[in-house]
Amino acid sequence: MRSPTGAEDLEALVVRVRFLWGFSIRRPSVSKAQPSYSTIPPTTLIGALSAPIAVSKKYGEVVARGKSIYSASTIAMDFVAAASLTFEERRGRAPVGIYWEDLNRYAIHQFQRRERRAEREFWKYMFGAIGVGKIYAPDAIAKIVYILDTAKARSVLGDTWRSDLIRYAYQITRIGSKESLVAVEDARLARVKPVGREFCTSLYQPLEYLERLESPYNPDIPYYARCPGSEKVPEAYIETFWEESFEFGVQPGEKLYLVPGTRSPIMPGEIRIRVKQGYQGYEVEGERGLIIALPERSSAGLRRGG
Repeated sequence: MRSPTGAEDLEALVVRVRFLWGFSIRRPSVSKAQPSYSTIPPTTLIGALSAPIAVSKKYGEVVARGKSIYSASTIAMDFVAAASLTFEERRGRAPVGIYWEDLNRYAIHQFQRRERRAEREFWKYMFGAIGVGKIYAPDAIAKIVYILDTAKARSVLGDTWRSDLIRYAYQITRIGSKESLVAVEDARLARVKPVGREFCTSLYQPLEYLERLESPYNPDIPYYARCPGSEKVPEAYIETFWEESFEFGVQPGEKLYLVPGTRSPIMPGEIRIRVKQGYQGYEVEGERGLIIALPERSSAGLRRGG
């Protein structure tokens, strides 16, 4: 298949990480209640890669651009066209992890009604028992895929961007909360190639990219089907992530993704999907099932889908 114009300007950074105990990542718009995601959002993956870049280049925690202030996570977003993740299957099809909520003693005074905060004995409402969500997944292994715009990566990181990115990838120490520690086992750059509009993948995809499929497996989510030759019943669920925006004072919109596998217990999966006109699947060479949907390339570059 002939690559669309500009497709040769894409490469993939594949990072294989091992979670020490699991992870905790707050869902959008939560405050007192603190449920966690069951997988890792793209914004969190981009932030994990941006952190060592910011430290190396002494950027600090924020970046000023014009009159706006951004999180340092915007550094990697400048050249990462897309990011996704899949967990590796455990032996015997054992679950990768489970969702759990621990009761923690947190300050909740700020969530009380104004009249309560003004009471003489306000300390009665100072603390509360709060359920804090987390995924217990000791020794779980995940593969992270960053699709890179090579021209933008060179512009941001310089001529040695390839070796620098590998070094930054090995410096990732956590994904999610500061306690969500990981050990990077491997990091490499790989080519990507277009594979058409219908393909099997284990990576989560933006729902807005997908066409409906006639499938008997889940009538409520008619976007996936069984992969040819697979004996497993395909499973998937829809998750809500933030859109890719790191500007302070601006609340990003929400974006739906189709995630292969099950939410809890966490089980990875592989599904067949078909993307809409104007989009295409791009496969990471040398990796089975690592195919991600992107807007088709053109001479003007990549159209970011959010």
